[in-house]
Amino acid sequence: MEGETVTEEEEEALEATAEEVESADEDIMSMDVGGSLIDAANVADLLSFGLDVRTSAAWSDEEDQFGESDQEEEITARLRVEGSWNPVESLRLTARIAGICSTESCSADTSFESSVAGNSIEAGKITVDELFIHWFRTNRFDLAAGRLQTKFVTRGGVFAKSLDRNNSHNTSINWTDGLHSTARFRRGWVGHVIIEHNNEDGTGSVRRSPLDFSEGNSRFTQFIAFENLQPWGRIVQRALDISYLPNSLLTDGRLSGRREDYWAVVGRVAARFRLPNAPGDRRMRIAGEIGYAPNTPTRQAVNTGTSGDADGLAWNVSASLMEFARGHSVGLLYGRTGAGWLLSPQYRDNEEQIELRWSWRPTPSLVIDARVRRREELSRLVTASQRAEGLDVFVRATWRHNLLNR
Repeated sequence: MEGETVTEEEEEALEATAEEVESADEDIMSMDVGGSLIDAANVADLLSFGLDVRTSAAWSDEEDQFGESDQEEEITARLRVEGSWNPVESLRLTARIAGICSTESCSADTSFESSVAGNSIEAGKITVDELFIHWFRTNRFDLAAGRLQTKFVTRGGVFAKSLDRNNSHNTSINWTDGLHSTARFRRGWVGHVIIEHNNEDGTGSVRRSPLDFSEGNSRFTQFIAFENLQPWGRIVQRALDISYLPNSLLTDGRLSGRREDYWAVVGRVAARFRLPNAPGDRRMRIAGEIGYAPNTPTRQAVNTGTSGDADGLAWNVSASLMEFARGHSVGLLYGRTGAGWLLSPQYRDNEEQIELRWSWRPTPSLVIDARVRRREELSRLVTASQRAEGLDVFVRATWRHNLLNR
């Protein structure tokens, strides 16, 4: 990279691409939308300090595999405070403290976790979920190292979901420990390489059983992605991800059994449609995501059968009606995730779900949304008498504010 110069024409092309991407994403309602760290490379502030608060009131009614019903209500709040410092033009240091408080627990126990159990750190804990150094070279290349937030999601209007990587979605707190390199190419394409370190007890990202990282040669996993947000006709997102987790799959579901590599491919696409003769600024956002893992655990390992391998196919589609009233949007999503798909933080394996979501953005820094979701197991477990199913609802508010920029 030393000695590289960027012509004025190339800089203008990159700026034009950035404007097109911003225009293409004007109807993204979620504050959980993924993106490259390269976006932060354009920040000119020497010092910045901000916070975000998310509160959620949730209710669920689930019936398990043996016909037992359970209803739960919970109010959860997540607070994150972040600071960044640019000591020189091409270097940035960032740290963020995050904590969860709920009606289940609010003890404010401070810790620096090395991994998460399930989807998140426990309620009542406070930890550091970002601590990294970020180096960038013009608009073309950047590199971040440390504790990071990585998100690769379908840009689906009111939905920002992922089959493979979306740290800290909803009110959860998790992270990626490692390196994230980003390169911007011509015609709007952006490439990503992530090398993630996993602790022997687990990892900071959501990874589902029977994935296991207790062996030394399973500690470093790789992720490669290519994404284009430059409009191409009606298409406003094209993306491809590849995840490679060496020696991490307990094929038979046992530590003493076979270990194999687990890898998976995800493709995403989103399109935007203006509605002819519709009042106001109504528009449609159609998005889809599909993933496939060719090497999966046995059906016996995941308790869905006695022979053969688990299904490694996962997919979802969504449609959002944007601005049906000023600031209001609504969307519908359907997804199916095979029992052998073990990477998604938002879709449980061996499950189908249908979700209806409403979102309202009264100001640029505030989003209020509500969700109704029904989930049901795809295959009845061998040891169960029926398929588990459930209904859950939440109402949520997310607010962000920059306290200091200078």
